[in-house]
Amino acid sequence: MDGGELTDLDCEAPRGLETPEVIDPAQKAVAAIAASVMSIADAVGQANLSERQFRRTCLRLTGLTPKQLSRIARFRGMLSMAPAMLRREETWAAVAAECGYYDQSHLIHDFSAFSGGITPDRFFQSSATAIA
Repeated sequence: MDGGELTDLDCEAPRGLETPEVIDPAQKAVAAIAASVMSIADAVGQANLSERQFRRTCLRLTGLTPKQLSRIARFRGMLSMAPAMLRREETWAAVAAECGYYDQSHLIHDFSAFSGGITPDRFFQSSATAIA
């Protein structure tokens, strides 16, 4: 597996969130999760819905649960931040902390889940080789 396979995650806004002017509070809350600027609990409060209603709304708008959407957004943020941090010889634990992961093992778990089993080290080594 080469590093280019993760580019599928670098997609457009989730379905239902393409419009630049989002009016519905639930849509705003879902968009905030997708942008990694709000926790799920805060988004539920902003949307003024129960957790169950918010979950259904998020599924309808994006095809993902709030938790799935949050994990993907955090992962995408890590993919954009990690190269610069690794060039500064930061550890994976530091990358994990900076990107909102509880610890390095959670980052590696998400990385493996979203990349089809490749490790972060292997991905970024193959990416560096492909660029050079």
